[in-house]
Amino acid sequence: MINEEISKEIVQGTKEGITMAIQFSKEYGQIQDYFSEKFKDSNFSLSKLMPEKNEIQLKDLYKKGQLKEIDVSKKDLAEFKKELNRNGVKFSLMEDKATKDYVAFFQADNVKIVEVALRKAIEKTNTKERGKESIKKQIDKFKNLAKENPLKDIAKAKDKNIDLDR
Repeated sequence: MINEEISKEIVQGTKEGITMAIQFSKEYGQIQDYFSEKFKDSNFSLSKLMPEKNEIQLKDLYKKGQLKEIDVSKKDLAEFKKELNRNGVKFSLMEDKATKDYVAFFQADNVKIVEVALRKAIEKTNTKERGKESIKKQIDKFKNLAKENPLKDIAKAKDKNIDLDR
């Protein structure tokens, strides 16, 4: 009885959410038109408010000026892209068929930023690979530390009125 009521409420909420999403997507075009009319002179675009991806095509990047390249391993690629997007660096990726790794192209003036981003990406992937130490190992480690601790023996001896200083 109660489960049926809860499931009906969930279905109703889901329907309302879907209809709101559809309505928003329909109105998004109208909102874009409204703002573009309102701010014709200021080059305002609603898409500028959305987070942008900084990966662009190589030919477009080449048109902008001198390029530099850096090799990126496949395992570091996702974190590297996140770091470059976070720092606002325009870049282009190309897969090296021989090594199955990637080559990242970017503007020459962004060299330092890209080096720092690559270092951070490698560091993050290495920490993810190492993972966390298991809880059983941590418990065993602390048990061994507690056994080796002489203060515990002294406290027990004081409770039993035994003199350890012989």
